[in-house]
Amino acid sequence: MSTLKALVICDEPIRRDFLFNVLTNAGYFPVWYQNIFAYRKAINQDEIHLIVADLSIPIEPKIDIIIRGSKNSAKPRLITIGKIEFLKSTNILDDYRVDILEDINEFPALFQK
Repeated sequence: MSTLKALVICDEPIRRDFLFNVLTNAGYFPVWYQNIFAYRKAINQDEIHLIVADLSIPIEPKIDIIIRGSKNSAKPRLITIGKIEFLKSTNILDDYRVDILEDINEFPALFQK
């Protein structure tokens, strides 16, 4: 089992399954939590290597998880899907190593060798 933990923030089960499949095939151990409180607890206890955020509504709690997760781990890689204009209005792009995808279908290409 991989020790590279990937935190997946995604509300939609089919999209989440797709992300999990790609991450598992790329050697990551993806995790997902049912609610914001469970995410907050997990990121305070675990080292996160990669955060994947499917930025649908509600976006603010997801941004909070990203910021908290990045503070508690050694600057994990961040991949966001959607909401590009919103991200440009935050300081996340300045503070973190971010790959921004417009569409979830672009996700597998990030892990192709």
